[in-house]
Amino acid sequence: PNDTLARLAGVPWQRLLPRLMGAVRDDLGGCGVSVHHALVTPELCAAARANGLTVTAWTCNEPEVARRVAECGVDMITTDRVQAIRRVVPTRPRLLAGSREAAG
Repeated sequence: PNDTLARLAGVPWQRLLPRLMGAVRDDLGGCGVSVHHALVTPELCAAARANGLTVTAWTCNEPEVARRVAECGVDMITTDRVQAIRRVVPTRPRLLAGSREAAG
């Protein structure tokens, strides 16, 4: 059960994703990756950058989560709470407004 839970939580993907960045660029012709915030690591951001790719973290609605992914080096953060996140990540990365705040 614990192994299954770890797989579901993305633990293997945190190790595997950085190794796949070259394939994203070469095989898929990608210019970036968009991943759930739980999968963002400094290694992923460094590997993406080394392959000329951007990293977008979604959906970061909690300030602590946004701060963590920003410190990892993401290029963009997708959020429904732009103002709250902008207070903890004031400069970089760019913040992409989700439907709720953008509509309101």
